[in-house]
Amino acid sequence: MLWNVTQESLSRTIFPLADLTKEEVREIGHKHGLKNAAKGESFEICFITDNNYERFLKHKMPALEKEVAGGEIVMNGEVIGEHQGFPFYTIGKRKGLGIAHPDPLYVTSIDYKENKVIVGHEKELYHAGLHASKLNLIKYDNLLSGKQLTVKIRYKDTDETGFVTQVDGSGNGEGRIKIEFEKPKRAITPGQSVVFYEGDDLVGGAIIDEVFN
Repeated sequence: MLWNVTQESLSRTIFPLADLTKEEVREIGHKHGLKNAAKGESFEICFITDNNYERFLKHKMPALEKEVAGGEIVMNGEVIGEHQGFPFYTIGKRKGLGIAHPDPLYVTSIDYKENKVIVGHEKELYHAGLHASKLNLIKYDNLLSGKQLTVKIRYKDTDETGFVTQVDGSGNGEGRIKIEFEKPKRAITPGQSVVFYEGDDLVGGAIIDEVFN
């Protein structure tokens, strides 16, 4: 969550829990009889209590489904179905595609400009690297020489090793980077954040633009 906070903002930021661990905070809560002291962890969007994003979008934006429904589901350049609206699909989605096929199919990319959902086999979800923009660096002034770092492409992602190289621009929200993973990475999603670390230190992050092999 902190990757996009600038150095200027960080210099004015106060973290009220300071050096306390999560367990210590829970213990303090128990001592003071706070109801949330034993509340379970939240791994999804907190205000969508049932974790049903499709229901939430349809409720908040009733016209959305009509505006984007009826687009093509494409595999290897061939139309094999019709989707219910690209906002309701995510990279790596398998269930609920409404396609009859002898093999399991997954959403491999989404072309929102053409209103198309592209599907394929699971192996097509893996890519060697990514390009990202809106780079914000926390630990270093730049990564122009490149550095081997630990990379995550989503909140609950496993740590992966990648070589991160700044392509151009500054590290203050304007630069672009290229990341080459040590081994192919599954379900990289344009539009989401990619964040990189050095040990326990947050180095920086950016917004994923595209993938490459």
